[in-house]
Amino acid sequence: MNVIIYCRVSSDEQTLGASLDVQEERLRKHCNQMGYNIIDNIPYREDESAKTFEKRPVIQEIMNYIRKNRGKVNKLLFLRWDRYSRDIISASENLKELLKLGIEPNAIEAPLDFNSDTWPLLLGVHIGSAQCDNIKRSKATMDGIHGTLAKGNALIKHQEDIRMCALANMKPM
Repeated sequence: MNVIIYCRVSSDEQTLGASLDVQEERLRKHCNQMGYNIIDNIPYREDESAKTFEKRPVIQEIMNYIRKNRGKVNKLLFLRWDRYSRDIISASENLKELLKLGIEPNAIEAPLDFNSDTWPLLLGVHIGSAQCDNIKRSKATMDGIHGTLAKGNALIKHQEDIRMCALANMKPM
């Protein structure tokens, strides 16, 4: 069984931490236990925060490899479904292409049985809950920003922001 392992983080904090290394370690251990051959013995590691697959260069590299080497890859493995995608629509489109190419994408922590009639429901639960989490975080962040601005404060990250606060007659935090 020839597999590609895919590790992904979507924030700077995760990139600076050990998240990619932990994902790779767990994926390699799983492949070893299952007797899977990791193609070229390399992990594909991505640190993009893009919502769509088109804006993620590593997943595009994987898709190009799969298309060019048709029949040589059996599975695309990742740790969890939220590492694959946090957007149900783009995940469905990519999944459809992978399955058409004969590739089984799967999460080792919550594998789906694509021979079962319940896999679409379970996929929706896994990726849909990650997408809901994104929506909630986005709303909370926007609420925090609006609350800060309503108090006349501004978040300062760069020297240029101080000048902008002065122009807007706001207090830097």
